[in-house]
Amino acid sequence: MTVRKTILGVLALLLISTMAFAQSDARNGTTAASYLLVPQGARYLSGGGAVANVTGLESVFWNPAGLATTEKSLNAMFSRRSYIADIDINFVAASLSSERLGAFAISLRNFDIGDIPITTVFAPDGTGGVYSPTVFSLGVTYAKRLTDRTSVGISLNYLNESFERVAATGIAFDVGVQYRTFMDVEGWSIGVVLRNFGSPVRYGGSGLWQSASAIGNDRKVTFYKVEAASFDLPSIVNLGTSYSIPVGESSSLELGLTFENNETAQNDFKLLGEYSLSDMLALRGSWVISEKEGALENIFANNISFGGSLNLRAATGIDISFDYAFITTEIFDNNQVLSFRFGF
Repeated sequence: MTVRKTILGVLALLLISTMAFAQSDARNGTTAASYLLVPQGARYLSGGGAVANVTGLESVFWNPAGLATTEKSLNAMFSRRSYIADIDINFVAASLSSERLGAFAISLRNFDIGDIPITTVFAPDGTGGVYSPTVFSLGVTYAKRLTDRTSVGISLNYLNESFERVAATGIAFDVGVQYRTFMDVEGWSIGVVLRNFGSPVRYGGSGLWQSASAIGNDRKVTFYKVEAASFDLPSIVNLGTSYSIPVGESSSLELGLTFENNETAQNDFKLLGEYSLSDMLALRGSWVISEKEGALENIFANNISFGGSLNLRAATGIDISFDYAFITTEIFDNNQVLSFRFGF
């Protein structure tokens, strides 16, 4: 009965995701909080198969259901990514898990943008002043095993963007399912996740009040509020699968594939291959194919990433890992990601 309920739940989730994206019109560049799409951590690179096999604290980004399969009762993680235009992204998270109650996690994503010179129409080279935008999201995640093969999870993220006297806030939800040993095939996993679902986001604040006079009447100069437009969140649906192949007694090769259906951009196919040696060393490579106007284009252009992990458990007795990722980009500088994880 439990397995049957799980299968029905997965089918219901797929139906909801299909209905949610049935009217997608690929409105590129029309969403708010696009930073929610930037991958966190270095272990899963661009996400090939992560929806199906992710574990640990990276789950709060890729699929909250994976948090339930975390082996350690207490985990922590810190990651820093050199992004574009001298922007860095910091990600910190911690989790506590119990076999009876499930797993809980809190996470923080912060964009370190730095100071930006203030320019005006009359001072295009700058006024001498600067402002510092604030962009972050604070998340809470809960995940639970339904059976030894199935887990579900949900995340709630508080979003905040602000600069000067203008700010935008919002709430986004992620809901995911993972099923391991699918169809009784050892090493085969599947996963489904709906990410970044919430109400539209709109900027507000005293910075939108402007001093002006109305045309065609005798009113004096007064303050008028500029009504900012609202924008949808960058909602996506990920369908993923992964397959682990034993290589010898202590090594394995994992192959992963994720299809990402984006409501306001092109769809992506994400592939990842990982070779693990005795749970101490892992080497990875990733390839992303973008679907544009129904055709697969730029297959080999700036879509390849690679990285690896080093686990020091054998030397320290504590589950301490370092991850690195090199992610190529088409226009800006290539991204590099460093992560530190530990659990006990």
